Amino acid sequence: MEHYLRYPSLYGEYCAEENKVLFFGFAGKIYPAFEHVNDTEEATYYFDFDKIDPTYFDDAIRHILECGRAESRERAEGNCLRQIQKDLKEIFAYKDDERLQGLFEKFKTAIFVYRMEYGAKVIVNERLNHYGFQKVLPPMQAFQELEMYVGACLTKPTIEEPPIPDKVKVEIHGFDKHSFRKDKSKKKK
Repeated sequence: MEHYLRYPSLYGEYCAEENKVLFFGFAGKIYPAFEHVNDTEEATYYFDFDKIDPTYFDDAIRHILECGRAESRERAEGNCLRQIQKDLKEIFAYKDDERLQGLFEKFKTAIFVYRMEYGAKVIVNERLNHYGFQKVLPPMQAFQELEMYVGACLTKPTIEEPPIPDKVKVEIHGFDKHSFRKDKSKKKK
């Protein structure tokens, strides 16, 4: 599929199964989110990159450090965390990618979820309340944006109106054949 987006190198190579990135397509806009699944299989979604808990990456950092580095463990952990966060910022920047924007037109939808995994998955018309999307857009604002997007972008006029002849336009505006002629009864002196 031409729409695959790739993880940047470090995060993708050591991405733990409990951490994934999703993109929510809603009314012509893309909203990135970070998904963390805990031990009890409950998922938490973060739409703001700065609110992601760094401890979620401990397993990935541990795996990277097992590969062996010659620097101190504390310094190595800090470097790994910074690199993973840098890679995640790159992924969040995909929200402006034209391939994601193209999914609105491809699937003729106003709502989709793009799960960025190894082999992308697009879910069309997904219920966004399961993801806590109401934190991003309050329900009334979401409804208004959805209504405007569907009305403007997804609906096409079904009947084309024929052009109106100039003669009919003139009559519609209240003019007739005598409107712009001088009255001959009034003569100049």
